[in-house]
Amino acid sequence: MKRVTALFLCLTLLLFIPVVRAESGVSFTMSDANIREDRLFDLTVSAQTDRPLSAALFAISYDRTLAEFRSVTAEKPFKTAFYDTGDEIRVSVLSADGVVSDGKTALFSLKFKSLRAGSFSVDYTVSECVDDHAAYIPVAACTSGSVTITGNSTVRSVASSKAAGSSSESSKSSKTSAVSAKSKPKATSAAEPTAGEPTWKQLGVLSDITAREGAMPIERVAQIFALCGAVAVAALICFQLWHRKRKSPKK
Repeated sequence: MKRVTALFLCLTLLLFIPVVRAESGVSFTMSDANIREDRLFDLTVSAQTDRPLSAALFAISYDRTLAEFRSVTAEKPFKTAFYDTGDEIRVSVLSADGVVSDGKTALFSLKFKSLRAGSFSVDYTVSECVDDHAAYIPVAACTSGSVTITGNSTVRSVASSKAAGSSSESSKSSKTSAVSAKSKPKATSAAEPTAGEPTWKQLGVLSDITAREGAMPIERVAQIFALCGAVAVAALICFQLWHRKRKSPKK
């Protein structure tokens, strides 16, 4: 009898594990970039969490005088929608089944174009984080990305010195080189991506998934399980007492 009761008590205590699990958070990290002027570059956002991450809403800000935002690319199995408000970039990340990540799983990538030399950080906040059961996940940390843009003056000075050395050998070849250099058109990237319209016109889709008022909190579910376990233990004790009383000899 004592062994059976102790076993049921242990099972009841195990029902409180989801409450402890709910306190664990998710940490986000953004990669860095070191590039030259007039170049396209990507910054990747990753997550580290022991709970299946199903949805999150990002608000990203950066120095718009040094770089230009172009687009957002989702990493499988996530889907994204983005919208540039002019002050910040809002990115909605969704995954139906949720993903458990050790910090190496990428959620999405941001594409920028460098405009002029300088350094800046890409800061962001994250909200609306939920798991695959629509339970909210606290945000533990958001590590910003660092971008350094180097000017092209050094590259141009080296090219100019080489051109001057070659022109000293022959004035005719230098004139021809100068004419060809002036007539050569500037290279353009016709296939550069541009930020299109967001897939979802409104980024409030997370409210439909999370269902704040409809979804039952995980703490309440754990309490219900604990209550059921206590009732089961009480019923077992009553059954043992009744069975023992039934077997006892009548006077």
